[in-house]
Amino acid sequence: MASYTTPATTTADSGSTFAVVVTNTAGTATSAAATLTVNAAAVAPTITTQPANQTVTGGQTAAFTVVAGGTAPLNYQWQKNSVNIAGATSASYTTPATTTADSGSTFAVVVTNTAGTVTSSAATLTVNAAAVAPTITTQPANPTVTAGQAATFTVVAGGTAPLSYQWQKNSVNIAGATSASYTTPATTTSDSGSTFDVVVSNTAGTVTSSAATLTVNAAPRRTFHHHPTSQPDGGGGPNGLLQRGCHWLLPPRLSVAEKTAWPSAARLPPATPPQLQPPLTTGRSSPCWSATPPGV
Repeated sequence: MASYTTPATTTADSGSTFAVVVTNTAGTATSAAATLTVNAAAVAPTITTQPANQTVTGGQTAAFTVVAGGTAPLNYQWQKNSVNIAGATSASYTTPATTTADSGSTFAVVVTNTAGTVTSSAATLTVNAAAVAPTITTQPANPTVTAGQAATFTVVAGGTAPLSYQWQKNSVNIAGATSASYTTPATTTSDSGSTFDVVVSNTAGTVTSSAATLTVNAAPRRTFHHHPTSQPDGGGGPNGLLQRGCHWLLPPRLSVAEKTAWPSAARLPPATPPQLQPPLTTGRSSPCWSATPPGV
């Protein structure tokens, strides 16, 4: 049996034919031609695009992808924290639904072929806690005030920060009322019965508080009495408040609302009671006159 071994081949040799001529004293014979096929040498795998770090919210999945070169077929094996993941044998890998316990885990892939093996860099998974929709833990209370006073409404809400607030009066947004509490301007009796609620929102949802009802009572009406004094008729009296022989009997301080509503022609009591004068000996026990400010 005769044989022939070529030198080291190249792909340029592919397709060449080889035959053998056999001779002896009786004659010559030529074999059939054999064709040489030269395949390219296998190229070991390389990573051309590494897996990227991923950030997701708890409950979501995370996807990792690699791009590798080299002679096919390429085989893939993904690993989590350097441990093989069963069934994760393609160029990409998607995790199950994540939890915050998965945060900080690393994912890499081992790529192999007949010529060698390469391992990608490790990508880190970050899992943020899922946002919690807002809830109202303390509802606004129903306040009762007197006309001229302000009323304050407060809510306590839970949920993932930041929380946004929008107060409403009778279901209409109040401009600038965007904190956890709201204080009205000075009230009037026309505000009585108004409802106030607040809409609390964050990235996960929105909740509206129950409506609190405002009650505004009218300011109390007070009667002021003049009594006889020692001043003669027509005298000015203490602080100029006496009118024809009368003085204020311990006049109280007027409220702002009463001062506003009192007729402009009337003379208001002093801020503090004047020193009372000894009364005239007239035998009169009733006041000279009484006055009641308008209802406010």
